[in-house]
Amino acid sequence: MGSEKLVDGIDFNVKVGTSGFWSITKKPPLTLPTSMSLCVSRFTQFYLNKQHKRKLDWLFDLGECEIKPLYSDKAYQFVANVYQVTILDLFN
Repeated sequence: MGSEKLVDGIDFNVKVGTSGFWSITKKPPLTLPTSMSLCVSRFTQFYLNKQHKRKLDWLFDLGECEIKPLYSDKAYQFVANVYQVTILDLFN
């Protein structure tokens, strides 16, 4: 299952797999930035309304973000993991 939607200026895409498909390891703690947290909570609400008997675990260590900075006339695009983007957001 995949879902893609623009949430508060963030193009948010989720890939959902079963626990047999993903290798679930110990998840490092992470406090998401407010904008990302809003995306996660909206998708969680959507998913749990559709799948009543399933549990949703977020594996942020497997995620990546594409960043398009607006500081130059030239278009740039960076790819970083969720932890890196969380740190970058502190300077935004």
